[in-house]
Amino acid sequence: MAAMKESTDVSGVVFSKTVDSLEVHARLIVVSSMGHSPPGSLTMFQPRIDCPHCGNRVDLAVSNLFEYRFKTGVPVFPHIRTETEMTSNRPPVRCYGSGGCPICDCPVLIVFEVAASDFIKMQSAAKESIRVAAGFVDGKYAVIDTFPKSPAGADDPAFPKKARALIPTIEGMVRRKESPELALAGCRSVLEVACKELGGEGRNLRDRIDDLLGKTLLTKPLAEWAHRLRLDGNAAVHEIEGTIEQAAELFEFMKLFLDVTFVLPKRIAERRKGD
Repeated sequence: MAAMKESTDVSGVVFSKTVDSLEVHARLIVVSSMGHSPPGSLTMFQPRIDCPHCGNRVDLAVSNLFEYRFKTGVPVFPHIRTETEMTSNRPPVRCYGSGGCPICDCPVLIVFEVAASDFIKMQSAAKESIRVAAGFVDGKYAVIDTFPKSPAGADDPAFPKKARALIPTIEGMVRRKESPELALAGCRSVLEVACKELGGEGRNLRDRIDDLLGKTLLTKPLAEWAHRLRLDGNAAVHEIEGTIEQAAELFEFMKLFLDVTFVLPKRIAERRKGD
């Protein structure tokens, strides 16, 4: 996804960026320290994360930004303080900051990497103006970790590309126990994509599952569970029906299906190459 701006009110700028296959959503927002000061009095960096406490996807307002330092106390980039001293060939700065979840109010420490020059802009923005903050929009950055850690995702590079794009959304709904019918419909869509990727043929998903079973690409128990997901997914799509329990159970099956049909064969092939 290319860097994108959305128009908002005078409170800030919203944008998204993908760095090394990791989509990071962040907001540079201008707020006042007392609620009535003029714009530009304080600028906050808000990456979008899954809260490790409540599981909701939130914009974490990060403050108290610092560079990592060696145990000797030497800064990662010693004696560098101005943007003009930064050069394009310097590696990113690894930084950390803290914030509170706007939903559950629990504290989170976040670790991220950003270009050295943009890190200085982040620190300067709180003291200078919105113009400095706007300059950070073009920076390259990535969230590395959170403490406590966010729940482990179900994604794997071996999964079909289209499925990988949808799985985080489904996983979020299941974890938050919301919209089970949408989660079930999403699981069915992932199953459809997977069956096509595996070479299943036929007019519909039922035919493709049976075709893969006939080709011995699926075991009978796996095919039976796939049909159950197909039927529950159909009910979710056409009748808007589904329970939280169904969504959680079939999401776990969907992950198992993908692990058996995509991840495991890839690992076996890699092991054989090494022998």
